[in-house]
Amino acid sequence: AFAIGANHVSTTMGTLVGGGIMDIGLATLAGGVGMGAGALLLGGRVLETVGKGITELCHVRALSVGMVASTGLLVASLCGAPVSGACLVTMGVIGFSLATRGMGITAENKNVRKIVILWATTPVVAIAFTYALGALIGI
Repeated sequence: AFAIGANHVSTTMGTLVGGGIMDIGLATLAGGVGMGAGALLLGGRVLETVGKGITELCHVRALSVGMVASTGLLVASLCGAPVSGACLVTMGVIGFSLATRGMGITAENKNVRKIVILWATTPVVAIAFTYALGALIGI
């Protein structure tokens, strides 16, 4: 959670600070509250998918994924680079599925397929929408 706060709150709220809408302190507080509220209100489905819908996770696997993702996020934060903790954690779980269940079963998993499709399409959609918005408002 510390690593996610160090990277994700800074990434998501950085545009508001850069745009002069909030100062760093308020953006950090608002981002932390927003992340907590989002986890409480909407995080259940993602918890189910990552925790149970890709492969079985024993204590050792779960802690391993957390440690690898946290380390990656902390290194990225120290470098000032935005990195997705969600991607790191999910790819770690998929990595354990590949190691224990093989490529065929992992590739056939409906949750893995959904994740791959969304990860391939959402960046393109985000770029297209922000480009269109920028063109619309004349930036």
